[in-house]
Parts: sequence; structure tokens; C-alpha cells
Amino acid sequence: MSGSIITKTIFLCTGVIAVLFIVACAAIAPPSGGPEDKIPPKFLSSIPVSGSTQFKGGKVKLLFSEYIEEKSLVNSITISPVTDPAVKIEYEDDEVHLAFPDNLLKDQTYIVTVNRNLKDERKVALEKTIQIAFSTGDVIEEGKISGRVYGNEKYAAHLWRANTVFDDSLYLTKPLYVSEADDNGFFTFSYLSAGNYAVMAVERSASGLPIVPSRMMYGMSPKKIYNLVSNDVIENIPFMAKRETPTLKLSHVDWKGTRWGWIYFNQDLSDAVFKNATLTDSDSKVYRPRIFPDIIKKDQFLVMIDDTLSEGKAELKIEKIISKKINEASANVNFRFHSNYNSSPHLSNLMKLFQEQDILTKKDVPFHKIIEVVISLIKNEKILQNIKKTLKLK
Repeated sequence: MSGSIITKTIFLCTGVIAVLFIVACAAIAPPSGGPEDKIPPKFLSSIPVSGSTQFKGGKVKLLFSEYIEEKSLVNSITISPVTDPAVKIEYEDDEVHLAFPDNLLKDQTYIVTVNRNLKDERKVALEKTIQIAFSTGDVIEEGKISGRVYGNEKYAAHLWRANTVFDDSLYLTKPLYVSEADDNGFFTFSYLSAGNYAVMAVERSASGLPIVPSRMMYGMSPKKIYNLVSNDVIENIPFMAKRETPTLKLSHVDWKGTRWGWIYFNQDLSDAVFKNATLTDSDSKVYRPRIFPDIIKKDQFLVMIDDTLSEGKAELKIEKIISKKINEASANVNFRFHSNYNSSPHLSNLMKLFQEQDILTKKDVPFHKIIEVVISLIKNEKILQNIKKTLKLK
């Protein structure tokens, strides 16, 4: 056989193999069309099976119904109590492998919690938190605590071992166990030993973290301590998670002209009523400002006075702020005003707008009627938006 024939034969075989490889790859690829896959991955089983006793450490396999996204393993699996050295977690297609050390505690139940951060290749998350357990002794604990968090957000539950005399500082520590609630708010802690427990609901983004009340949504349980008898079940604990309303604060003043400016609060005050407001300038002159809500930004208000504010330090005091959100509060803030602000271009634009709206005539002089006109315009949202756009107010 000539060399050219051998060469052609090799190329032909190589081509056939390449085609077969492409066809094989195409056969196992997911279909390109059809509805989006929204079915969450399911936990099938573990090796050894959950509930096994006389566990000596080594490899544990978690088997799922479909391939798992490797990146989602980060922060999705916790082991309680913590081992030293830590359990190694490895990804292998539709399996997750856990390598336990061989120096485990005697007669101890180890709980593996897989939370809803775990996703399949199409980024569909687990439907609910799963827990499996192994005991190094002859008995495995079967206690359970479950409940429901009510609300429209995504939640998790934290569980701590507690002393007989409860200490609120326990909530400020990392929880011993975490269970992420399902889409209906239900959660369960399984394989718990007898003892006293404290439980709290939190927003899911705070799952596993110490509680920071001013920054996190959380909910307290009806009882501070739950006593779990051996292999007992405590269920249907209700929670309503909410955020703490921060203390109202008048954060700052942005004084724009000699007779008007903006004030800003640290929260929305859409229904606020202001009583006994005073503005004192550097000459100790006291003004009675008018305060109007911004129609877009609910934490921002327009402040207007009838006379020119003196240059220098000024103080705004509001004796009483009444709102459904905060009940009742007061506020004060110091600021500085400098008269080098050039308001004439803005006034020209404002006067032009007023004249186009047939509110002022060309005979009117700026600020002769400006206060009264703006007050009346506050009631007309469309015109006020035009004013803000013309003046380029934020």
C-alpha cells in the first residue's frame, strides 16, 4: 500500500472519529428549545445513609437528582459541631463529597446542613434546606424544632443552645444551627439533642450571621427558651420578621437661595406634619419657615421664609414632627449660608415659567410675589415638577 493511500486512510478515520465525537456530545447536550427548566434539584440519598451510628469519619457522599453548580457550594454546606480540621468539600457532577477527619468527638451527633444557596447547573436553587446526621456513638438524636416565618421576604431561622436563665446577648453571637425557610416560610431543625434552645427568624441575606438589630430584619419567638425533651418535637412556632424603625434624624440642610432651601431626613416622611418650626440666623433673627413635601423624594422637604436669611451660621428647629411611621419626634440642625450664591439665572428661569403658566405677568418683580406663588404651586404637582426641572434641582 502506497504512502499516499495510508495517509488518506488515516485522515478518513480521524474524520469519522471526530464526527462520532460531535454527534455523541450533541446527544447529551440539553435541548436548546422548550420551556425554561425551573425544577429545583432534589437530594436523593447519602452514603452512608443519614441516621447512621458508629460513624468514624472519612468520606460522605451526597447524591442529587442533577448536576450541581460548583460555584454554589461556597457557603451552602455547614457541619455542626465544627470539626478540627474542617471537613473538606469537593464537587463531582451530581455528587458532593465530604471528607470528615478521623478525630471526631465520642458519642456526638454531627449534622450536615445544605442550605438554599446550593443550585443546579441552570442556577435553580434547592426547594428547602436539607439536613442529614451521623452519630459517633450507638444512638442518634431525633429531636425536632420547626416553625413558620410570615411575610413576603425570604427568611432563615437561627438556633442556639441556651442556659436555663436566658441572656439576650446570645442573639448577638453566631447561631449553632441555621435552617433556611422554604418559599412559604416553613423551616425545620432536625437531629437535636435534649436541652434548652433559643430560636429567631432573620432575613435570608443575614443567614448564619450574628444579629445586628439596626441593620437586619428579624423576628422574635413567642417564648425566649424552648425546652426540648429527648427525641421530642416542638413545632408550629410562629414568627413575624420586621425591621426596626431608626431614630428620626434631620440629616442636613441644603440652602439654595436667600429665602429657600431643602432639608433631608434619614427616612421617608410622606405623611409628616411639622409644628412650631423656627429658623434662627447669625443675627439671632428668628423666622417661621414654611415646609412642603417633595412629591418624588419622600425624605426631602422644601423650606421657605418670607425674608432674606443673613449670611453665616443658622439653626433650624422643629419642635414637633407627627407621622404614622414615627409617632412623634423633634429635630434640629445647624448649617452655614453664604450669600455668594447667584440666584438670578434661576429666578429668571422661574419667572419665565410662571409667565408661561399665566401665573405672573411681565410687570411682576422677582420675589414680590414669589413666596405666595410657589406656595400655591406646591399644590399643582405637574407645575412643581417643571419648576424642579427648570431649576435643575435634585
